[in-house]
Amino acid sequence: MGSHRHYLVAFACVAFFAIQAAAADPTPDPKAKTFPLQAWMKANTAAAMAAKDPFALANALDELATFAPKEYSHWASIAKDGAAAARANRIDAVKAACRGCHTQYRARYKLEMRDRPVPPPPEN
Repeated sequence: MGSHRHYLVAFACVAFFAIQAAAADPTPDPKAKTFPLQAWMKANTAAAMAAKDPFALANALDELATFAPKEYSHWASIAKDGAAAARANRIDAVKAACRGCHTQYRARYKLEMRDRPVPPPPEN
């Protein structure tokens, strides 16, 4: 019975430290960290593109338009153009809208707002 207790204590210690390590951000490397908008884009726009689901893509781009920081004057209109293209199943036009927004704002957003939380979805 005594040896079982040692195994339980050892297991509990390992589990405790594993949980602590998982809870901490182990690396400050920005390339290894997922940021709020990046995570949202992967879960919504990228997932819809991968699934070839223009309805989900249009909805995601409509929602993305609501995230526009006021300093980024064309963000919302670019996202809305992308949503309209998705509704028309014009994937090349969607990609062009994405590329245009990324070209115009990606580097600046990374510098200025990378850790900015994604706004909650609008209430219906």
